[in-house]
Amino acid sequence: MGYTHYWTQTRSFTAVEWAIISNDIAALIAKSGVPIGDAHDDGGPAVFAFDHIAFNGVGADAHETFWINRDIDGDGWSFCKTARKPYDRIVVACLIYLASRWDYKVDSDGDKADWAGGLSLLSEVLPGIVIPANIGDS
Repeated sequence: MGYTHYWTQTRSFTAVEWAIISNDIAALIAKSGVPIGDAHDDGGPAVFAFDHIAFNGVGADAHETFWINRDIDGDGWSFCKTARKPYDRIVVACLIYLASRWDYKVDSDGDKADWAGGLSLLSEVLPGIVIPANIGDS
């Protein structure tokens, strides 16, 4: 077991929407100052593909890959164990963003206080976003 975030993607995205999501998540990663790796945690860059976005920490700061898809996959439910490693701040910022702007349903092993670092990062990049009231209600 480990500290885990859960989400449900509720719909697929158009190419324009996916470009916006990709740009916003890239900005969060860039602003974070946290070393980010690809899905293999080997220090390669985060993956921004036509059909998915994936990133992890690097080396000992890696745990499970954060991965979202452009098109809804199955029931849309997924999760990422971050074990509160440094990249957790980016995962949290992404999930708050996705819940606020793109109708994701999000839950976590933590509470809203655990999300303060992610919200702070998100506020620096995309001001005005708040943690949706429904986070933690799943």
